[in-house]
Amino acid sequence: MLSLSQNRSEKFFSLAVYSLLLVGVLFRARHFFAGRSLWLDEAMLALDILNLSFWELTQQPLPYEQGAPIGFLFIVKAITLLFGDSEYAFRLYSFGASIGALFLLTFLTKAYLRKSGMLFTLALFAGSPFLIYYSAETKQYIGDVTVVLLLLFLLHKQLEEGESTRKNILFILANTLLLWFSHSAVFIVAAVGAVLFLDHWRAKKTLTFSLINLALSAISAGLLYWFHLRPLSASNFLRSFWEGTFMPIPPNFQWFEKFWENLLRNPLGINSFQPLFFFLFLAGIFFLWQRNWQFTVSLLLTLLATCSPSKVIGQI
Repeated sequence: MLSLSQNRSEKFFSLAVYSLLLVGVLFRARHFFAGRSLWLDEAMLALDILNLSFWELTQQPLPYEQGAPIGFLFIVKAITLLFGDSEYAFRLYSFGASIGALFLLTFLTKAYLRKSGMLFTLALFAGSPFLIYYSAETKQYIGDVTVVLLLLFLLHKQLEEGESTRKNILFILANTLLLWFSHSAVFIVAAVGAVLFLDHWRAKKTLTFSLINLALSAISAGLLYWFHLRPLSASNFLRSFWEGTFMPIPPNFQWFEKFWENLLRNPLGINSFQPLFFFLFLAGIFFLWQRNWQFTVSLLLTLLATCSPSKVIGQI
């Protein structure tokens, strides 16, 4: 039985979590219902969604030098067909994804962090100005965040709650289909697939399920590359626009320093004390490894993949 002080502490903690969730939802709702006009990049993508058929949306790069995941484009177009072409309709997908991300992060932090760490993480996520901004943006970026959290959530279910036929099918479907909703999903799909295989191998479990997942994910990624990313990468405008963000060859310390500063600023909104937060990052990795090495390796592999050199990315 919990003592009176423990019971009060649990109630206070629950109240703090619910308060942060409410604040996060309200911040995003306020931004969404402000109904600001579409800005240039949004407007160009919105014109593509309005004027092109579902099939034509698969032929990328789109007019106006735009590119976006096919799943994202299909959902937004379906919403506009149902609810019209208002700013709210174009941004509804992002708003829903941002709310889903809040609850997915709450679950994951509760599973892997102590109470203080959970509250700190939720506060950063709920109040991040960039995450709030992208929650009402006709772009796929907040959807990328939600996809990462969803796949980590499904990996947790597989590792911590045991496997079943239903869970296995859901996990495979998510890893193969979500690639078409987020360009960056390939990094997290590869990471969780590799970690699940390694976990099964270390535990001397049958490797059939993990191998099927890796094989079907690879097939989906290959199809996505051939029919979507390959023609998209042919855009000289998009290549030149993004190329400077990837690690140069040979790598240099200045790039890594800038990468860390940018990572803190967007999406976390942290503009100072970068060395302190790097120390906290290393401490957090050590702590997470003690709690669950699979989850930690998934995060590290995903982070390392995002640092891929520009010449490597250019071939993907």
